[in-house]
Amino acid sequence: MANDGLHRIEVIDILKRKCIANITTTMQKVKRLRLSPDKKILLVIGQNIEGKGAINRIDVSGNVILDTFDLEKKNGIPYDIGVAIQRRLPKKEEALSVIDSEDNLKKENGTTILAKKVLSTYQEKIIFQEVSIKLTSEEQGIINIEEIRFKKCEIINETRNREIIDNRKEYSMLKYNFYIPYYIWYKDEHGRKYVDEGKIEGIQNATLYIPAYAEQQGVEFVVNSFTKLTSNPEIIDNDLKFSVSVLISTRAIVDELVFIPFFKNCDVQACENRELSKDSVL
Repeated sequence: MANDGLHRIEVIDILKRKCIANITTTMQKVKRLRLSPDKKILLVIGQNIEGKGAINRIDVSGNVILDTFDLEKKNGIPYDIGVAIQRRLPKKEEALSVIDSEDNLKKENGTTILAKKVLSTYQEKIIFQEVSIKLTSEEQGIINIEEIRFKKCEIINETRNREIIDNRKEYSMLKYNFYIPYYIWYKDEHGRKYVDEGKIEGIQNATLYIPAYAEQQGVEFVVNSFTKLTSNPEIIDNDLKFSVSVLISTRAIVDELVFIPFFKNCDVQACENRELSKDSVL
């Protein structure tokens, strides 16, 4: 279990219902966790406050970090992480194969993961000036609004349509209708509590970069939203009215195999530079 507050991974014994070990990660904020199919290795992606990321390879049996792989780019955390198992095919005695020694070295000194690569992102801020909902309470007295909570936006699938932009073949326009569910908690002057629900509806036209190679692999579209109030709610004739700002993010995502070398607390570029320095001295 990731504990962001204490910047560590906590190992929980579910039978005894207690923490039996703590693993302090290289970076403070734990972003992604993935357990290998054999349940022996845990891959942890973390990030520090400066945006630098790293992947820890943790031995589950000993609860220790075996290797750390530093991500070169800031804010370069993958959308997701997976584990791919490489199995050797049985050799035929009569077959003669030439194997690249560099490939062999990579297999011995690294692992391959299946990551979700973000090809492109389109963001747009939409202002809904007047959202209105009829409250179910029939009380005409004072009503106290306790909370308005917005959920993640949902795409209306039958409205989704993708068109390739004529003069830019690797760019597409993704059009869709969406709605954002929300819930309102309030109580009347007698202390009776109510919960009403509604939804905000809108249309999005997202321009996304999708290279030719990604078309063959299959592109996935992921939509997220962040909604916040921009005005104080008002009640007029039992109608609740308010304004909101919505930031909608549309991502084009594709699966990609990524090779991660096993370097203990060593940045890849730094290690390569050291190897070059040794060669120059020799």
